[in-house]
Amino acid sequence: MSIEAAAQGPTDKSLGKVIGGWFTQVSKTKLIGIVFSFDLFTLWAIGLFALLVISPHKAYDNLLPVLTIVATPLLTVYILQRIWGYTIPALGAFPRQVRSLLIALCGAFILVMGVLFLAGFDVLGHRKWMLVWLFTGALALVLFRLATASAANCG
Repeated sequence: MSIEAAAQGPTDKSLGKVIGGWFTQVSKTKLIGIVFSFDLFTLWAIGLFALLVISPHKAYDNLLPVLTIVATPLLTVYILQRIWGYTIPALGAFPRQVRSLLIALCGAFILVMGVLFLAGFDVLGHRKWMLVWLFTGALALVLFRLATASAANCG
């Protein structure tokens, strides 16, 4: 290794720099679409995974998990749209995104669970997978917002 190459430091990039570099090359409109799609599909996938892994045997034959898995991500995305969570200034402000995500996720879960409880479904029997879904979904969405915050600030 030459002295010049050693002075430049390591040439390999970390995964965070690669992902952040890719997001900075995407247009702002596409970035909003990517974040929107990621929110929706991640919440659906994590909810289904949590249901299949954590819930009791044959719990997924019930109508409650199906209604919850479909309604909660849709309501979360709707709440984020209503509180201006899918704008470039909002995506660039990471603390604002964390607050918006927590408001939307908790609001959607509370609203869906309240409606299902009032409709006569046994919500308490499924609370373990719902809590795992809520916390892992929040963690995944916050980490994705952290990766996209620098890209929203560029340009």
